[in-house]
Amino acid sequence: MFVFTACSTANKYIVPTTSEPLGAQELAQAQAEKMEIPPLPGDTGPYRIGPGDVLLVRDLNHPDLFVGERRAETLGMNLFTVQDDGFLALPFVGLVRVEEKTPHDLLSELNDAYRVFIREPNLSVTVFKYSSRKIYVLGQVKIPGAYPFDGRMTVLDGIGQAKGLNEKADLTGSYMVRGNNLLPVDLYALLRKGNLRHNISLADGDVIHIADLSDRRVYVLGEVRRPGVFPMGSDPLRLVDAISMAGGLNPVTAKKGNILLVRGGYADPVVYRLDLADVMNVAGGETFLEPGDRVYATPTGLATWSRTMLQLLPFLQGADTTLDIKNELE
Repeated sequence: MFVFTACSTANKYIVPTTSEPLGAQELAQAQAEKMEIPPLPGDTGPYRIGPGDVLLVRDLNHPDLFVGERRAETLGMNLFTVQDDGFLALPFVGLVRVEEKTPHDLLSELNDAYRVFIREPNLSVTVFKYSSRKIYVLGQVKIPGAYPFDGRMTVLDGIGQAKGLNEKADLTGSYMVRGNNLLPVDLYALLRKGNLRHNISLADGDVIHIADLSDRRVYVLGEVRRPGVFPMGSDPLRLVDAISMAGGLNPVTAKKGNILLVRGGYADPVVYRLDLADVMNVAGGETFLEPGDRVYATPTGLATWSRTMLQLLPFLQGADTTLDIKNELE
């Protein structure tokens, strides 16, 4: 069942979460609730060692003490790889469990362990190669894929690892996921407006998905000069601009005072009736469309009902839907 409602264009449109029509007061409340987003996550904490990480472990007072399985020739030091079971094999002390420990915690533990074998150990623990933690940068970037995570990366660092955006990137439709949750990160504000508040610290397993610009389109139908499907571009698209892209309203056949905005899925759409004067004035400039929105300029006269339905029916389902809209228009 669809919803048909009338409203002013002074507010940005909000898709109601209920199946009942919303009046102006309820619509304003729905918008206020939508704007109440959770706070951005803070620092994710220090890096924790995991299987596959390569560690540089040395004693600054006894350079020859540690003999690893391979050498970092440029540093003249020995390297140790964390085993799949989370242990590290070290001289004298044998196997040491290091998984989920920070380098700082491991350093303190090793200094205590080596005091049994050497006087005044002065150890250093550094992650030489990060392998156990990853982030994922997907979609419309130049090199999508999984990238090693070193515990100090931000959103900009992650996108930089993927060599930046490509020409089809849609930032307004892009998003970030942590675990099973969407993060309230506005990639458009970050990359187009320079709002560094959204350059949050990444965490292991984070996904940055850059949407495809070609998926963003709106439909402008009915009594306009060039009805059709129009790309939204990478910036937010105003309702008045969408009508302009279609050549504007037909001055002869467009019904003065009725524009329909169809929003939502095909099985359960919401139809808003808009007033032409509101759409074309300053308030209309504050109304932004969403991908998939269908804008319909209604014709004059009830005799044109069949023409109205021919263009709207692809977006609506069911005989009841058709009859209810017809009754509202009449």
